[in-house]
Amino acid sequence: MKKISFSKKNLSFEDLQQIVDIEEKVNFSLFNDWFNFQYKISNDTKKFLNQLIDKNRLFFDDYLEEELKAKFLIPILNRIDFVTGECRDWYERPLKIKLNNFELSGNVDFMVAKGRSKPVVPYFFIQEFKKLLTPSNPKYQLVAQLLVALNLNQHKTIKGAFIIGKYWNFVILKKMNNKYVYFVSEDFDSSKTTDLEAIYKNLIFIKQEIK
Repeated sequence: MKKISFSKKNLSFEDLQQIVDIEEKVNFSLFNDWFNFQYKISNDTKKFLNQLIDKNRLFFDDYLEEELKAKFLIPILNRIDFVTGECRDWYERPLKIKLNNFELSGNVDFMVAKGRSKPVVPYFFIQEFKKLLTPSNPKYQLVAQLLVALNLNQHKTIKGAFIIGKYWNFVILKKMNNKYVYFVSEDFDSSKTTDLEAIYKNLIFIKQEIK
């Protein structure tokens, strides 16, 4: 059995194609229900988001992964508070599955999953807290994690997001019979107030959907 880690920095689309029949398609309308979620951000939260932008604007391009996580991302995720019912947020947790004679495994940067002492049923992922200028691509790492989760929880659709510096992209992975198709949203620039508020609402939607 061949082992592939989704933690490796140079994971490629070709690696994923070895494991399953998968392709990327463009369909921005598929995100309409998600991105048009009606939620009113409070004035306190708007102030909080603007202050985050002001404090970090000069450093997005230079932050190391842990710096970006600690200074900018974790404050947002903690404010949303994904602890709901039997689910909560998890950082740097291992995940693996045997799929089509491959073992696909690695550590997940961030996920929301059911579980108490360890994640059991994963629902949403964020990958990867990267600098803006890097030769690796977190998109394929995220898609690999979504593949694992989709086969663990036996769902047909799962969502996630990947981050490169200040830019966010959201992803939907669908299983159609024995084929997998994933869709990537347009960019959100978290250094812009309107985009960061949209990102915040998109994450609130995930929290409500999991509930």
